[in-house]
Amino acid sequence: MLTYTMRSAAEFEQAADDGFVPMVATTDGDFRAQVDMFPLGPELALIDGRNSAFRAVRTERMVARHGRDDLLMFSLYLAGSGRLRHAGREASLRPGVGALFESRNAWDLTMDDPVRSLLLRFPRSALGLRDKDLTAGLAYGLDPALPAMQLLSGYLRQMVKVSDGLTPTQRQDAGLVAVDMVAMALRGGPATVPGESAAGEVALDMMRRHVRERLGDPDLTAASLARRHHISVRYAQQLFGRIGQTPGAYIREQRMDTARAKLSDPGNARRGIAEIAAEVGIVELRTFERAFVRRYGLTPAQWRRESAPRP
Repeated sequence: MLTYTMRSAAEFEQAADDGFVPMVATTDGDFRAQVDMFPLGPELALIDGRNSAFRAVRTERMVARHGRDDLLMFSLYLAGSGRLRHAGREASLRPGVGALFESRNAWDLTMDDPVRSLLLRFPRSALGLRDKDLTAGLAYGLDPALPAMQLLSGYLRQMVKVSDGLTPTQRQDAGLVAVDMVAMALRGGPATVPGESAAGEVALDMMRRHVRERLGDPDLTAASLARRHHISVRYAQQLFGRIGQTPGAYIREQRMDTARAKLSDPGNARRGIAEIAAEVGIVELRTFERAFVRRYGLTPAQWRRESAPRP
């Protein structure tokens, strides 16, 4: 067992770099943490962590700059509450909940209270799930009421107690069994802790689909979109913030991209530009031309000529 004791954000970041992946930590002035790491095999370890409240962020730049993109981490929370934002989702964390996250994507983990967690780190290849099934399981709070989670929780707790007494071969075998149990829990189907995040994700998907289906409506705005889905404009902005946009920017993007595709289609060569603009909800030709130039650097007519098939 390896033990790390930390008293600052810098020490926390160094321990993460040594044991997991690089991240940026934010802590208060009285931060304290202790991490007991149990190496189990190549890239396979169980970590028993006790921390003050903190925020840890793995940025897109860190993902691009640093390797180790094949690591997965499954964290079981024994004390404390917080949230994990990852893979376009947000998981609510509380005692008994488990969550899977990966090193190849950015994440944002905030713990509001002193926390204790058991974190199983393992290579992606060990999980034995198809990529689409693995991705579907990221950043969902696995419900502690599920039998599979109860079994996994008990097993990880027991591993902390007995790991030092096992031979190296036994430790690796035990670690791989734990990974298999994570896969079992993920295969259990809808296993998430009920919460606002899932409902928000559904609302966001519905709004994005509504925009794509109603581009021809010149009255389609952020306000009308929020009203149509019975939410406030502010909440709609928060939901679109999950994909790095505002409702208005998403509407403009979809209008311009759809118009560009129509202008590039030889089947529309005889149609007027004003007609195509109206089909994506922009009734003023000059407004459409200005917006098109801002986005693509060419007028609609220039774009049509540039994309026309060469004789």
